Amino acid sequence: MKKVLLLPILGILIILTACGNTNSIFSQSIQDTSYEIETYVYKQSYGENIELDIVYPFESTYDKYPVVVYIHGGAYKGGDKSFGFEKGFFWYLNQMFLEAGYAVVSVNYTLADQDKGTTMEDCFIDAKDAIRWLHKNSSDLGIDAANIGLFGSSAGGGIVTMLGYTENDDFIGDPELSLYNSDVSFVINMYGGDTRDYLSLLEGYSTINEVPNDLLDEMYQEGYKIGITEDDSLLEIIERMNKFNSLTYLDGNDTPTITFHGTEDTTVNIQSSVMLHEKLDMLNIVNQFYRIEGMGHSFVSKALTDSERIEYAKFAFNFAAGYYVGK
Repeated sequence: MKKVLLLPILGILIILTACGNTNSIFSQSIQDTSYEIETYVYKQSYGENIELDIVYPFESTYDKYPVVVYIHGGAYKGGDKSFGFEKGFFWYLNQMFLEAGYAVVSVNYTLADQDKGTTMEDCFIDAKDAIRWLHKNSSDLGIDAANIGLFGSSAGGGIVTMLGYTENDDFIGDPELSLYNSDVSFVINMYGGDTRDYLSLLEGYSTINEVPNDLLDEMYQEGYKIGITEDDSLLEIIERMNKFNSLTYLDGNDTPTITFHGTEDTTVNIQSSVMLHEKLDMLNIVNQFYRIEGMGHSFVSKALTDSERIEYAKFAFNFAAGYYVGK
């Protein structure tokens, strides 16, 4: 993984007045602005075009645009790149980056589908190829390949941690894109999850027969996303899950990470993020972890005020801006 220079944030404060007052800013989407979306096909997968969107800032002081790449959620089986531009917290944060002169990219990827036989691996491969595509085409796009960061929510949070911690030759997809690197400079993880939860629940069991039936039923119901079946042994299941566990790939040179996770999240247990940041701490990787009291699996949680949402967006932006690699 690429080591990046940590720079002090010298007066990098977003002027929030351009976004409106706190009673309305989270009801805006990109359609309420003059920003334009440019759409590109970055690869083909299973005979389908896989696209990403790029939105450029109106003004920028950078010679080449630094980039934040948004990866949408949807339990690895749903969702769309449009999530990054719809009304709410994600567009608000992405607009903060645009106002600071960053280009914002939002990515589609192949979804896990039982009928098609696609799994989480396809999600990781495509998202990784999107980063490789940005590196390959950085000159034509006017973007700074040394300053590409990641922001993901839910399953997208799981994907961005995987992209931040894996090497260039992990999760190879398109042969041509495999010639390009996939380096990123920061990870913003919003209540992301991968297979860490299941692996922690399976600890202490030696055979599949020892695992409680309710856990097995849940695991097999979601198993198509991981690529496991009822014919697999416990060892085979654990090996497969470890392939999709971002903790497997962490080492001391990995990407600075900031995580936000609600204590009342019933979709992705906050313990998943606790485990992640314990290992980041153990490896001395720069990280910040915000446990948000009372919040569920979304920043639209009634437990939060708009002022609090603004503060969390600023925390995320300022963390990312601190990892701009200077000239």
